[in-house]
Amino acid sequence: MWHYQYAHFAPTRRMVPAHIPGLVITGAEDSQFPAHLVRKMADAIKRGTFRVLPHTGHLAVCENPDEANAEVDAFPAGLSAVAA
Repeated sequence: MWHYQYAHFAPTRRMVPAHIPGLVITGAEDSQFPAHLVRKMADAIKRGTFRVLPHTGHLAVCENPDEANAEVDAFPAGLSAVAA
């Protein structure tokens, strides 16, 4: 199963249209989907942004909601700065 998921998120595949930005958040201590592999998924999104939350496991939004929400809140502002 893991091999299939890895192949599915290979940089040669595009999950979303190129004009749609995406935010990918992972926990630094996620043992199910390690950050270095989640980065490959983020890299498959042409306008992808990748964030790693320290001291956080697999359920980032449950384990570290304040930092996860801060990243989600900051994401649109970052897009505005790039577009300007």
